Amino acid sequence: MPWCPNCKNEYKEGITVCADCGTTLVESLDEGKKPLYFGTEEALTNMADFLEANHIRRPEIRYDETEDLYELYVDGKDLEVSKKALSVYLRQVSGCEEKEEINEIAEDDCKPEKETGCYEDLAKKAEDYRTGANTLLGVGALGLVALIFLNVGIIPISLTGYTKVLINVVMGFLFALFVVLGILSRKTYKQLKKQSVQENDRKQELQEWLEKQVKTETFLQEMNDSSLTQEEAYFKRTDRLKSMLKEYDDTLSENFIEYVIEECYPLLFEQS
Repeated sequence: MPWCPNCKNEYKEGITVCADCGTTLVESLDEGKKPLYFGTEEALTNMADFLEANHIRRPEIRYDETEDLYELYVDGKDLEVSKKALSVYLRQVSGCEEKEEINEIAEDDCKPEKETGCYEDLAKKAEDYRTGANTLLGVGALGLVALIFLNVGIIPISLTGYTKVLINVVMGFLFALFVVLGILSRKTYKQLKKQSVQENDRKQELQEWLEKQVKTETFLQEMNDSSLTQEEAYFKRTDRLKSMLKEYDDTLSENFIEYVIEECYPLLFEQS
């Protein structure tokens, strides 16, 4: 008996189109189109173009009137490779940041990122704290000096009574808070700076190890498939590198492994 892959309704033999949504019926719910993502029509159109360029057959965008949203569908047998292709696409277009117009509707294990967010380079994070600390300290110190100048008459603004007390209390507290936060941020910066040195040493160690493994005959034989597209070769290589790093050190987090691979991949395969 034919089924609607969208509404999941069963129909009598001879009927080919769903009466509710107009979708072509399939012989089994295991066949036909499967949902990947939902979002704006423009965002999903770009995704569909990317999938077609990577040999994913007939990606389809549908509008769900009930939910008032657009959905991206692919053939069920192409679902797994479509997930991997889209994970690369999302990293390329968003820099590993979530996009409000693109949301995933597949199962939890279909998510491109297994962990929340992306690994943040500690050196960059430390630099952000240093910049913030300098800004807070600068604004706080200048503000306190300005209050002193105001009270001793160097700044020619006449304030009396309640207004003067209010400005001194409120602004004095605010600028003092800036200084305290600046000091705390400076302390955090020093801690992160020290950790970033250790992180860089660890990353260098893993990169050198990967370079040796990539040059081995076994690895070269595994990756030697001229029929693969550039994207398919990328998937195959990164999946293999991830499993190698997990075997090398099972304490490494998923995000750190992906961070190391993204940093090292151009160096490892720049001549591939």
